[in-house]
Amino acid sequence: MPRTRRLLSFISLVFPLTFVLSAQAAQVTVSGRKLLVDGVPFVIKGVNYSPTRAGSRIDLDSPTSYNVFADTQTWLNDFPLLKAMGVNTLRLSHAVNATQGFLDAAQQNGFHVVMGYSVNDRWNAADASTQAVVKAQVRAMVSAWKDHPAVLMWSIGNEETGPQLPAIGALSDSGRLSWYNFLNNDLAALVKGIDANHPITTAIVDVGDIGKTAFGTMDSNLPNVDLWGANIYRGPSFGDAFSVLAATTSKPVWFSEFGSDAYNSVAGREDQEQQASDISAQWMEINRNLSATGAGILAGGCVFSWSDEWWKGAGATGGAGGDFVQDTAVDWTNPAYADPGINEEWWGIVAITSGTSQPAKRLRQAYYALRDLWTPSTIVDSGSVFSGSVINAPNPFPPGGTTTLYIPIDGTADSVSAVVFDEAYHKVSDLVVNPAQNAHGNYAAVWNGRDSNGNMVSPGVYVVRVEASARRRDAVKYRKVVVVP
Repeated sequence: MPRTRRLLSFISLVFPLTFVLSAQAAQVTVSGRKLLVDGVPFVIKGVNYSPTRAGSRIDLDSPTSYNVFADTQTWLNDFPLLKAMGVNTLRLSHAVNATQGFLDAAQQNGFHVVMGYSVNDRWNAADASTQAVVKAQVRAMVSAWKDHPAVLMWSIGNEETGPQLPAIGALSDSGRLSWYNFLNNDLAALVKGIDANHPITTAIVDVGDIGKTAFGTMDSNLPNVDLWGANIYRGPSFGDAFSVLAATTSKPVWFSEFGSDAYNSVAGREDQEQQASDISAQWMEINRNLSATGAGILAGGCVFSWSDEWWKGAGATGGAGGDFVQDTAVDWTNPAYADPGINEEWWGIVAITSGTSQPAKRLRQAYYALRDLWTPSTIVDSGSVFSGSVINAPNPFPPGGTTTLYIPIDGTADSVSAVVFDEAYHKVSDLVVNPAQNAHGNYAAVWNGRDSNGNMVSPGVYVVRVEASARRRDAVKYRKVVVVP
């Protein structure tokens, strides 16, 4: 995850050993580059779920640490929003304290759950006594929940080879080799001995560790690890990640974390537009590299993150205002983003607005962007700016032709804009939207298949981003447009 990493500690090994299932556990397997659920190729459309309330923090060394599984009201409020967005997967970086109530609710909403286990930053994972505790916790978690229908797979380790683990020599070849040997020979082997129905993955920093002889990360050295997860932050494009992965592993890959923060440190304000633009471009690139629908290598990805976490800024001290204030200071830099100043407390695709017993959520444009990409036929909730889905006709259309975009607005809009982007989410052209609605309440815009310089575009898939304002509300919808030869 973006720095700062979560702090995890020794915890209770008390789990329910039996429970009543509302459905049969899915059989999840790996075939070539594909992830299969009950034999059907599965695309992970997920979020990293850690809805930490304002005023709370994750530090399980403390008895007051935030516990998502005990925060029933929050996930009961969140799950309908996640379902409406088109989410099918929740990634939990540490699921040791999972409860039947949480997993049952996830399953009832159609979510699969990546059950994570993260090694405490403070532990020496090369120590024999520490390894015994880790194995005991993993064994207990898998034994407790292996038959639950919500479980998708087990993810053992989260960025365990990053510089935050000097205790195992994480920056040295020997340190990394030690970790991956422990992961494959002890932890993954242990899981396979308990559960034959769910694959095993691990989440690493970017993709650089894969296929290294010195680290023991060649496929042949990790037979018990079924697929790779990559926490990858490269701005709006993943660059050469796909070609590197194709050359270094034959296993499926999923992007266990990707995303963009919602605060613009240069402008000094929340920047929903840039966040939505980055995440849309990222997902479209993932979509072009899916194994389930083509010859790609990806099984999908989980955006980071569901909601803001106000405890993470300024080295996890909560920033100048503590955990009850959303800090705007730059916590680290990443020049791959348009705004290189990264703000730890602003990564949510939804914002939290309070730390009360009924915490409110404010959906950002990135939420709507992913919803429209994951569920393109979705009609927005009653009372919102749009009264239905944005459509265009004809679709597809040939070069030299035109297509008309129909934009349904609930009432009269204060403003409507439409912009065409290519598959890499580079701007192609602004469209002129007719200021008058037609008899059906639609605003209309015509695209002539040309860019802003008047050049005819190449055949391919394009995306129109429509932004509308009405009744002091702003909303964004997306429409895929296809140009064919």
